[in-house]
Amino acid sequence: FTVFSLKGSNINEVLSKSSPLNFDLLLDNSSAQTLLNNIDITIVKKNNENIDLLVRRSFSEHLWDWIEDSANFN
Repeated sequence: FTVFSLKGSNINEVLSKSSPLNFDLLLDNSSAQTLLNNIDITIVKKNNENIDLLVRRSFSEHLWDWIEDSANFN
């Protein structure tokens, strides 16, 4: 697996663009499995501005490209 550590005030907004999970309902220090841009991921929410995404290594480059594109269009 690959871990992406994301930080910022608009993390939930960026990730919500392509996931059925309601990130606002995810409690601090909890985790959930969901799809992000049709990729299976595990999310570990540390707090509202700090999230880790765990993704299979074979999908990590595709997911990172999507995150970069989505973050640039806010």
